[in-house]
Amino acid sequence: EAASELLRPRLGSFELEGRDKVRKVLVEFIRDDSHEVGLAWEAYGLLQIAFPETAVSDRTDIMTSFFKRGRSDLACLVFGHMRQAEEPAKRPKPDTYAKCFQGIARAGDAQNLELVHNMLKLDVEVDLNTRILNGLMLAHAACDMPEKGMEIFRDILQSDEGPSPYTIAIFFKVCEKHHNGTLEAMKMMKKLKTLEMSAYRRLYTAYIETLGAQGEFDFGTEAIDSMQSETGFEPTRNT
Repeated sequence: EAASELLRPRLGSFELEGRDKVRKVLVEFIRDDSHEVGLAWEAYGLLQIAFPETAVSDRTDIMTSFFKRGRSDLACLVFGHMRQAEEPAKRPKPDTYAKCFQGIARAGDAQNLELVHNMLKLDVEVDLNTRILNGLMLAHAACDMPEKGMEIFRDILQSDEGPSPYTIAIFFKVCEKHHNGTLEAMKMMKKLKTLEMSAYRRLYTAYIETLGAQGEFDFGTEAIDSMQSETGFEPTRNT
């Protein structure tokens, strides 16, 4: 608070380089999780007032830091401030949306998932890409909305960019809680055998996790027994 009071009357006289110096230290302070979350949030409030020019990349890092602290509510407030910015350059980029949905997924924050998803629907400046949709699908899976996750997966399949290997891994996460998840996962595995082997191995492990989550003991143990012949790799302790 004392540093803030010292700064306020002097800030207007600083050249750009001087402002950048102070701003960078302030951003680092906010991101440093050794500080109490209340102090970090107060410092963010100062950043909002004193340094409105702060780039989206720095604000995205700050948002991510609050997710890491387990404060999804504060992280989504930071995202909301970006979304409300008047200048297009200060508004969220596709990468910002993707990281926000990933943070929401880790927190299992269904309330803020709906809020940020609605912001995305209204954002005409952001083109949906596979990375954003991957994050959105992961968040719905984590928030116990597998049916919605399946809808997003179908949207990815129909998009110009199409799915990535990460998309398929998230698909198996959706299958873990979907009412028809076992059948959907088995159908997917039949399509995946043409993949390059190391990618197939990672997805095969995700498939086994799905069978476990669905309580399919017989299918799960059969998949583990078949792992070496299917992927070329023996089951590990993690498997």
